[in-house]
Amino acid sequence: TPLPTLGHARSFHGMDNGEIRAIARAAGIVGLGGAGFPTDTKLTPAEDNAIEYVLINGAKCEPYLTSDYRLMLENTEELLEGIRILLQMFPHAVGVIGIEDNKPAAIKKLTHLTETHPRVRVCPLKTKYPQGGERALIYAVTGRKVHTGVLPYQMGCIVHNVATVIALYRAVCLQTPLISRVITLSGDAFNNVGNFEVPIGTSLAAVVETAGGFKKEPQKLIVGGPMMGTALAALDVSIEALTAENFSALSFDAELMSALNVPAEPSRMIFDALDASSEQLSASIEASTFEALDVSMVQETASTAALILAALEASMLNLPALSVVSPMIFEALEASSERIFPLAGTVIVTLPFWMLFTF
Repeated sequence: TPLPTLGHARSFHGMDNGEIRAIARAAGIVGLGGAGFPTDTKLTPAEDNAIEYVLINGAKCEPYLTSDYRLMLENTEELLEGIRILLQMFPHAVGVIGIEDNKPAAIKKLTHLTETHPRVRVCPLKTKYPQGGERALIYAVTGRKVHTGVLPYQMGCIVHNVATVIALYRAVCLQTPLISRVITLSGDAFNNVGNFEVPIGTSLAAVVETAGGFKKEPQKLIVGGPMMGTALAALDVSIEALTAENFSALSFDAELMSALNVPAEPSRMIFDALDASSEQLSASIEASTFEALDVSMVQETASTAALILAALEASMLNLPALSVVSPMIFEALEASSERIFPLAGTVIVTLPFWMLFTF
């Protein structure tokens, strides 16, 4: 039986913080950026008046995830209303929307719509990995370092993903619980790629079928982005609130691999190596970003990764161009990985080949 008030408009003005938290809890809202942390808990710091920054995460750690980018462009008013709800909850805070500079349309639109709002602004960010990580975002926007064992609210910050803020708006102002989410379909095995709003509980098989199915047999199914995604054995899994925003179906192009003198079996080994070491790499970055390593060194390596992606996108798999670019990429990666990520050198060095498979 449908909820009798589903979709009915109501104002958040006059609601106290406890009421908004209760609505978020009842609506089942969790962080839609991947971590899935309960939103009502995140909205309950030790002291509301101690929060100085409400950060909206419009950056993406992972390449090829564009769901939040489209939400910023197409659901702008819902996003801004969600931010107003958050700023009502935290009266001493300013709202900052962090957006990577490879999304100029979103930066332009949101900058224009917030220029008259004294407590909301847009902060363009460098496009680099892992810019969308919570601690990296806080440091990039505020300059504050959130060390291991410290929570963002203890540094005066609360961070929410774009999709989460929109979900909060819909729950509070439209009386609509979290019943759908937007996911990106990407990869060369799909007939159609794009962003799709999918009801919670829908199987990935149904999503693929609705999107036109596969044009060739995928040899890798990944939920999540190419850097930190999880491989799937089959499509008989459902979309949940905790499902990552990206679903990739990748195939190995035998003609391309032959042209690059890369046999198919080592190519698969690259994927296996990424699967096996991604968790270790993530843990290494998390533990060392603000402690054992100099931040500028981490940023340098992250910028190198961004340059790899830009070079590959610019060449669009033009093999003569890649033959010139690749040696420089490998030299830069080898030099930086020895200084910064000695345990993850293999992952970093194989990154260009991974990017090849995602077009």
